[in-house]
Amino acid sequence: MIRLAATHADGTLTWMSGPEAVRSVAGRLQVAAAAAGRPAPRVAVGIPVCVTDDAASTRARMATYMNMAARMPAYARQLAIEGVAQPVDLAVVGSETQVDAHLDRFAAAGMTELCANIVGAPEDVARTMAHLARRRSRS
Repeated sequence: MIRLAATHADGTLTWMSGPEAVRSVAGRLQVAAAAAGRPAPRVAVGIPVCVTDDAASTRARMATYMNMAARMPAYARQLAIEGVAQPVDLAVVGSETQVDAHLDRFAAAGMTELCANIVGAPEDVARTMAHLARRRSRS
C-alpha cells in the first residue's frame, strides 16, 4: 500500500496512529516516491483531538467506545509501535499547550496535514475548533 500511495497518489491518510508509526509511514513513502521520480507524498494524520481542562474524564469517556478496537490486529500493531496500552492512549487530549506539543511531535514525524476528529463536551469541541483554527493561521 505504501508503494501504491507513493507511485500513484498524492499521499496517504493514517488513522489512530501515533508519531512513531507516522514517522515510519512518511519515511517509506518518501523513499518509494523518490525511487519513482515523484515528489514526497502528503501524510495526513487522522486522530481524535480535544482541548480540555479535564483530560482524565475526557479520556475515560472516549475509552468506552475506542478501546474495543484493541482487539483488532491493525490497532494492536499501532499500540505496540507507540508503546501504549489502549487506543485512547493515542488520542490527542489536554490543554492547548499539551495538544500543541503532541501535534508538533506528529509534524516532526512527517505529518503534513491534520484530519482532526474533534471530540469532547460541547464547550471542549468549541475550544478545540478555535484552538486548531488559531494554530492553522500561525502556520
